[in-house]
Amino acid sequence: SMTKYENKAEYITTIHTALDAGINMLNTADFYGSGMSEMVIGEALKERKREDVFVSLKFGALTAPNGQMYGLDVKPFNIKNYLAHSLKRLNLDYVDLFQPARIDLGIPVEETVGAIAELVKEGYVKHIGMTQVDAETLRRANKVHPISLFEAEYSLFNREMEKSILPVTRELGIPVVGFG
Repeated sequence: SMTKYENKAEYITTIHTALDAGINMLNTADFYGSGMSEMVIGEALKERKREDVFVSLKFGALTAPNGQMYGLDVKPFNIKNYLAHSLKRLNLDYVDLFQPARIDLGIPVEETVGAIAELVKEGYVKHIGMTQVDAETLRRANKVHPISLFEAEYSLFNREMEKSILPVTRELGIPVVGFG
């Protein structure tokens, strides 16, 4: 995550190099560098054709001024606000994929996805994703609106999702992005 804006030119060059090499998915979050990642991506995309880039955006993690995460807010009422600020920082009219960083078990996933689905109807979001949820939650989310991408920790050290979630993503035809 970016803490110093002095390296902005280097970050932009890195993004341009990736785009020129055919990497067209930029996966970020409003909390990466407390918005810094979005601002850099916004600048990097200025001279690019919008339709050539797939911007995947997470929201909801709360960060303190020192950069530490201290909580989660994916309340349906606040989702539109998160996107409004992100679109300004990204200098975009829409994002290709919007997803909660995690799910709040105290809020039915149907309500969270329903709020994002409203943004799809309004044209600000093209696709809805889910991150780090269990198979049952993914199924419930997919009933409200088709889920276009599932993102989770997946590595040689953590292959947990092979047991329960991967069979469901295959069944529902949802592509997977692994991290970690």
